Amino acid sequence: EAELFNLRLANNLKEAQLSNLSNQLNPHFLFNSLNNIRFMIHEDARSADSMITSLSDILRYSLESSRQNKVSVSDEMDIVRKYLAIIGTQYDDRHAFELRMPAPLGSLLIPPMTLQMLAENAVKHGLDQLREGGRLTVDVSVQGERLVLDVRNDAPAKGVRQHGMGIGLGNIEQRLGMLYGSNATLQANALPGSFHVRVELPKEHA
Repeated sequence: EAELFNLRLANNLKEAQLSNLSNQLNPHFLFNSLNNIRFMIHEDARSADSMITSLSDILRYSLESSRQNKVSVSDEMDIVRKYLAIIGTQYDDRHAFELRMPAPLGSLLIPPMTLQMLAENAVKHGLDQLREGGRLTVDVSVQGERLVLDVRNDAPAKGVRQHGMGIGLGNIEQRLGMLYGSNATLQANALPGSFHVRVELPKEHA
């Protein structure tokens, strides 16, 4: 009975830690999104209304998914599209976004807000620094029994090292470790003018 109690206690602690890590994403994302909308309200009311609708959908998803350890890739990609729609409107479509995910992979599972945080990280530390705009590419693929998430973005040629792991990437890495142990990896590589993050985790169907 004592062993069972300890196992339950450890499981509850793990769930609490995962929930805490997921919830850390929400305030940061909410602040950024509301700030984006604030710039648009007086410039283009219709676009601002569309942005608010997208933000509402994202926040609903964020709250609901925080109660789950994993969500489908297709649901996560939908949220990334809404997030990038907000960013695109703010920057007058100066940036280019490309999302690639073969339809059969949509049912695979990943930790919630993973792709969204990767996209947000790419915008904040990369595209935001480029006056002329830049490109963000999100690729979802399978290699053997591994699900691979590749996120690439243009970044300033100088000071690219400041991109670093950051709070967002560190958060994702922590959650991957808790959910998959050594079976999942996150690699971030900075090159002059670009930044690449690659996440690999076990292929898991819903």
